[in-house]
Amino acid sequence: MLDLVSKVSTSIVPSSRQPMIQVYLITYRRSLLLRRALASVLAQSYKNFLVKIINDDPDDTSVLETVSQVDDQRVSLFIPMRRRGATANFNIAFTDRTAPFVSVLEDDNWWEPEFLELMYQTLMRFPEARAAICNELIWKETRDGSWLNTGRTLWNHDGARLHNYGLEQIAGSAKICNSSMLLRTDATFDFETPGTIPVDVSEHFRERLLDGPVVLFGKPLVNYAETIETARSATGSKWGIFQCLLIGSIFVVLNNRRERNAFAKRLWDLCCSNTSPRAMTLVMTGLYIGDARPLFTLAPVSAWIRFILWMLRHPLQLLAMSQMTNNYDKELKFLVQAPLTRRLVEEARKTSA
Repeated sequence: MLDLVSKVSTSIVPSSRQPMIQVYLITYRRSLLLRRALASVLAQSYKNFLVKIINDDPDDTSVLETVSQVDDQRVSLFIPMRRRGATANFNIAFTDRTAPFVSVLEDDNWWEPEFLELMYQTLMRFPEARAAICNELIWKETRDGSWLNTGRTLWNHDGARLHNYGLEQIAGSAKICNSSMLLRTDATFDFETPGTIPVDVSEHFRERLLDGPVVLFGKPLVNYAETIETARSATGSKWGIFQCLLIGSIFVVLNNRRERNAFAKRLWDLCCSNTSPRAMTLVMTGLYIGDARPLFTLAPVSAWIRFILWMLRHPLQLLAMSQMTNNYDKELKFLVQAPLTRRLVEEARKTSA
């Protein structure tokens, strides 16, 4: 792990042959972690970057102190400082068009020194890719403030490979990761998600805006922190609602019963267990999103029984789920109209024709 930033001298002159990479470092009341994250950015072997630190707590003076201690003109605070919340902060970063490449780092995570250089080289090898995403090594925070290397990573493959999405892959999961992605920008590309979504699903929603494939890089160049305190949702009901919206949006775009039945059958065939949380999500999606009704009618008997037992134990969560299409109509429309959703439906339609 990197030492904390104390006083960093800038004797580095960025190469004019390197394109500029705009880095956004997002922080909220975690000064020690911010210093670790910033140190990892300044240690990058790729030198032509600018760092804007988004401070989500204007009253936290330690952020300005950290920036002042760094003798590096590439580092600055994003102005104006205000409390926006995680989702809005990500939107600020991912809609920047001042540089041809943008990357984001959350304050609890940190990069290996080759991250920017290898991500840039990977995008140069795959000009058709909108973004490069690398593997992550998982660290766990302990009660005494130390960090445990779990040895776990997201993927188990080496090298770089182009990832072309399929409908099943966007039905509740996501490949992109906020802190391990280098994004290729241009004036026509929109990467802004609804500001109302929880940060838990910001990657899932943002992925639906992709206009092409991505590259997955197997080497873990990002250290991902599982912290004791997190900005992510503490309630399972909200996560469940947005999982249903992610899955159900695909059924809305599928415009006939044959396509919907076939897709529902594929999702059930891929479900690892008929009594798993995933199975419950499929049942509820079919129950509460009308166009996804085949997920309910084709559900195995064991999934129905498990759902009834869950329903009896969690009546308040069930009530919240039943109101999802009313309470989250705009979010559902975003997913339905998103480029990746519609492109994959069209591709699946051509394949089956």
